[in-house]
Amino acid sequence: MYVDDDQPVVALDTGMDRVIEVEFVSRPGVRSLDLASDLATFLVEGGIFATVDTFDHNEIDYDANLDAVSVGNGILDAAELALVEAVLKNTATDFSARGGRY
Repeated sequence: MYVDDDQPVVALDTGMDRVIEVEFVSRPGVRSLDLASDLATFLVEGGIFATVDTFDHNEIDYDANLDAVSVGNGILDAAELALVEAVLKNTATDFSARGGRY
């Protein structure tokens, strides 16, 4: 992984014949993000009978009747979104020592 000093770009070596480049672009208004509220709105508008305190849906699987069922990973989606929100809001955070964001 490397960071180009001239532009906010991180290149991730996938170990294959390709490199993934991620560009971090400053967005006005990022400090006002409220992804938990956005999730709550999504649940209501989508007619999903769950709350942010219970919603944990990460993939679709099928039961014995071949009906689609949602499978969680044990981490509430609101908690996952809170982490994403915290990282987006704090641009000074440096996770590079653990292979993460600069």
